[in-house]
Amino acid sequence: MNKILISAVIFAGYLSSVAMAEESDAIAMVNGKPISMESYALYGQKRVGVKPDANLPESKRDELIEELINRELIYQDAVKNGLDKD
Repeated sequence: MNKILISAVIFAGYLSSVAMAEESDAIAMVNGKPISMESYALYGQKRVGVKPDANLPESKRDELIEELINRELIYQDAVKNGLDKD
């Protein structure tokens, strides 16, 4: 379980550093932190193996965005609890 949390924190941190999105580029906001379209495209390509410009069904797009939001929440909680210091 701990390895999973650490992996999630590292991956979320990586996604966060991919691009600092402006609010106009954000597909979602998590506690004031934007999730960029670039992060979504990268995650979609890695997660479901599609190119960023592929037309995904709306349900799959929503699912990916929800996963990104959950990952960001996990990352923020981990940082809040000092797990990024270990």
